[in-house]
Amino acid sequence: MLLTFCSPLDTASTQKSAVSIHLPRTIYVSGCVIEAELELNFREVREENIQEIRVELKGIAKTVIGHDDNRFSETVDLVQDSVTPWVNGTMYPPPGQDILRIPFRMSLPPKLPPNFEYHALGKEAYVRYALVAVCERSSSAGVLQRDRNIYIPLAVAQRDKLGTATKEKLEAISAGRIDAWRTHRVEEKIRKGLWGDYATVRVNLTLPDLSEYPLLVPIPFVICIETTSPPLSRSKADAHPQDKTVFPAVPSSYRALEFKLRRHIQIRSRGDSWHDGSETIAHIGAAARAAVKQSIPERVWIPLGHGKSYAIEDTSPDPMGTWVQRATFWSTFRLDCSHSFSIPNIMCTHTLELKVPFPGIGNDVHIQLPLTITSGLDQPILKSEVRLKGGANEAVSGVPPAYV
Repeated sequence: MLLTFCSPLDTASTQKSAVSIHLPRTIYVSGCVIEAELELNFREVREENIQEIRVELKGIAKTVIGHDDNRFSETVDLVQDSVTPWVNGTMYPPPGQDILRIPFRMSLPPKLPPNFEYHALGKEAYVRYALVAVCERSSSAGVLQRDRNIYIPLAVAQRDKLGTATKEKLEAISAGRIDAWRTHRVEEKIRKGLWGDYATVRVNLTLPDLSEYPLLVPIPFVICIETTSPPLSRSKADAHPQDKTVFPAVPSSYRALEFKLRRHIQIRSRGDSWHDGSETIAHIGAAARAAVKQSIPERVWIPLGHGKSYAIEDTSPDPMGTWVQRATFWSTFRLDCSHSFSIPNIMCTHTLELKVPFPGIGNDVHIQLPLTITSGLDQPILKSEVRLKGGANEAVSGVPPAYV
């Protein structure tokens, strides 16, 4: 192999090669400088007859849409740059040594989408970045021949100038130092069957009050569920067996809920377009249920109008009232995926979706929130500092391979 890629942990590699590129395992941000090092083994360089080494910085966004026998593809160039760190005759190793190390720098444009991968039947979209090392060798006839030998994937995210401030605010909210929450409420009337009195269910999803949510940090959430049964007399309430549920019963554990992050993809390719909103990329809390705390007190019977100033006290021997049941679940989740973005041929958005099931047809309660996700990064970060699973996340399928 003529060229090899080495991370800082691979610098002692014994693999025989003429050229190596040393690059930190980093998630870069748009507008930053990429610093790397070209390493030449001069014995091998001379044997391979290498005359010049060029390093290209490339970034593309490609979409493919296939229908029957038709297949349309479109490629948008996001970044194209190159440097030539070494030309034969310009630099040599120190006397008595074979190894020459040459540092070089390349800059990313100020606005770039993140690494992104989407694959479905007949449909494909991706955003990829790479350093491509190119050798030019001299043939026996003295003609320079290109030999493209290595493709080094890069992890890139859009710079988030407010990322540090947002993460500090999240930390303060989680610690209780500031009270900045936003509650999304849904109230619905449901009943067991086609006839009968209606019960009331209320579901509240509380999140930090932010316009955008950053990647890779814990985000607290609280889910509160309250149900009020149809009116019944005190005697009927007392006669209800303690071990039998009352409609509509609140979920007995977080396991019963569906709380997930959904990715919505819209791609364009040479005038054709495709939308996919069916991809769930995270089931929040499904695998780490022990990390989700809960409070489910005993149900209570409350007289009608209790606590209301205009209520008239029911002095009858058998007053009417309702069963009230409550359940609260709270934990944190992390967003480990490509952040939201929009470019001419790809748009990626997200929604946070909660389903609380109740018995009966069409009685499930849903909350769906658009969620704008940002990188949360205002400077490059080493991959070793990033854990791609945390909080109550079960698994995330939207993590670009380059981030791992």
